[in-house]
Amino acid sequence: MLNVFSKTVGLDERIVFLKERFETVFGSHLSSVLLYGSACGSHWHQDYSDINLAIEFRGEDIDVLDWATGLKKDFERFRIEALWFEEGGISRAADVFPIELLDMKTRSRVLLGHNPVENVIVYKPDLRLACERFGREKLLTLRSHYQRNVGNEAALRTILLRSTPGWSAVFQAVLYICDLPISEHAKERAEAVGERLQFDSSPFQALFEWRSLPKSGDLVFLMQLYRSYLRAIKGFTVAIDQWEENV
Repeated sequence: MLNVFSKTVGLDERIVFLKERFETVFGSHLSSVLLYGSACGSHWHQDYSDINLAIEFRGEDIDVLDWATGLKKDFERFRIEALWFEEGGISRAADVFPIELLDMKTRSRVLLGHNPVENVIVYKPDLRLACERFGREKLLTLRSHYQRNVGNEAALRTILLRSTPGWSAVFQAVLYICDLPISEHAKERAEAVGERLQFDSSPFQALFEWRSLPKSGDLVFLMQLYRSYLRAIKGFTVAIDQWEENV
């Protein structure tokens, strides 16, 4: 019997397992299950990346979520991050979740039901504001984490690993606003955004490289990476804020 939770089992086999579990648990109560993000690209990491799902359901919220408790262990083992929308809710959320919706439109795969983002329009002013908010929230969070965990190698490593996801989609959004080509690779996206907004994006590029080998680097290395990462986020946030009148 195939052990889908083994590290040797590939993403496609896990997706097949999840589809079968969704059909068994929910039956006809799901109108759409959309896989999006890094699992639809070339830089999904089997040991560290999440599986992102956008789910549209039919019926009462609590009933559906109660049924979903049967998938709790599967979600934990697969590191699934799910967004639960009422039927039709994804398309109505484009103005408040524009980065996520653009990512769904750009990199996604329908697992069950229809494609909920096929006709969604993502507006550039909404994207610009969401990118600035993302940067400012990262700054506030990372400053607090650093103050509480300075000198703690394991904690800093974990914080950096958990902080990295999301930036690839943010940089994709900036390039989309600028009508520039969008690379599949996060490092190339960071470089292109740095050139366009005129800030030093090299710490982002270093962070993406390090994330592929996160056990490397001692405490001194991690603290240097953390500090340069903070400077890069600040540079990005200032640049995207001042860029407002040009969008």
